[in-house]
Amino acid sequence: MRHLLLLGALAVGCREAPVGHRLEPGALSSRPSLPVCVAGADTFCGVESNAILPDARHGFTSFHTTGSALSADKHPRSPVRYDRFWWNELEPAAGAVRFELIDAAMQSATADGQRFAFRVMPEEGGARRVPEWIEGGSWGARRDGARSFSPDYDSPQFLEAMERTVAALGARYDGDERLDHVDIGFVGDAGEWAYANAGTAMPSASARTRIFQAFSKAFKRTPVLMQIGAVEDDGAPLKEALALGFGWRADCWGDLRQGWNHHDDFYEQQLEKAGAFEAWKRAPVAVETCGEMSAWGVLGYDVAQVRWLMKWALEHHVSFINNKSRPVPAAYRPAVDEYLSLSGTRPYVHQVVRSQNRLEVLLHNRGSAPPYRAWRVAVRVRGQSPIIASTSLAQLIEPLTIELVRPVGALIEVTVLDEHDQPVPLANEGVQADGWLTVFES
Repeated sequence: MRHLLLLGALAVGCREAPVGHRLEPGALSSRPSLPVCVAGADTFCGVESNAILPDARHGFTSFHTTGSALSADKHPRSPVRYDRFWWNELEPAAGAVRFELIDAAMQSATADGQRFAFRVMPEEGGARRVPEWIEGGSWGARRDGARSFSPDYDSPQFLEAMERTVAALGARYDGDERLDHVDIGFVGDAGEWAYANAGTAMPSASARTRIFQAFSKAFKRTPVLMQIGAVEDDGAPLKEALALGFGWRADCWGDLRQGWNHHDDFYEQQLEKAGAFEAWKRAPVAVETCGEMSAWGVLGYDVAQVRWLMKWALEHHVSFINNKSRPVPAAYRPAVDEYLSLSGTRPYVHQVVRSQNRLEVLLHNRGSAPPYRAWRVAVRVRGQSPIIASTSLAQLIEPLTIELVRPVGALIEVTVLDEHDQPVPLANEGVQADGWLTVFES
């Protein structure tokens, strides 16, 4: 039986040659061709930009630190800060959740222009991280013979405490504009839903359902991500979580070692069992590197293999990559930057047609994932209040034509507004500093 590897388990000292995944030179992804647009007095045709957009909806995550603390020459842009919290430190007394721990990290991220994400963890390599006031758990022998702790995930004490804690977290943070997403933790080593101690069990089906329902009730507006799981669970936990509208995340991304490895022997099989290939249309996908990219260099990964991994991330619509705030080797950076220029949400105003009373805006998403939030198209005459379309772009995947009342005036501008009515970066050339695109000047 093979378990999902723990964080950092891709040992730097392991020099086995990785398997032969290769990607020939050329673009990581070919965007669909656009329909022909013929500019005229009443037709605007956009010019597409291939730049990396400075948005907060995709990219690398910084880990327990802010993005500005990482040097730009060694670390890609980090629009999200990702932290994890041990449950016993977060809630040392029943009902006394130390929100200040999360608040401090979130405020630090916000001050740095980042959004925030987090997970709560119950155990650490056999060490107890469930609060002492919760009864239920056992000390058993691990495979190395050492005695270690694992919670009884089916015990009423554990489940009731988990439900109260998740409800408290949701009451405080659900829908908070600073929060990008939340992981379902609370089970397994580091909350990864894997690596239960030998002789102990993961949650039963009924206990698992209670955990998922707790998150579903607590976080109705903030995206929730479920760990891909372990070989032994046959994809059942992930399938159940996805049915509730959650996204998914995978650890040990980039494992290409000889013999059994995650990319050849686990990911695709698990995603198929869980019916996860279309889940990206509803909620984000995140991955965490196996070890770190610097370790890939020690293991001998060449640029072609790293490009293959970036192509995999695009094909699986990955929004976030956690490299644990470690440097990206210079040789890999072009492939990483190419991924960043193709991934996430890239709203592109391809064509605007005006008539006497209305505007028709043809909008394409030239990225790999929708925004998952209630973005909307807006038009204005410069200096006037915008007219906002009621259509939500949360699942913007296919090209969409938006009709708006034509504003009174000659100089007309268009943009896409986020859920807080702030312009998001457009994949257009000629966008102004304030995020608006001039489409007609007379």
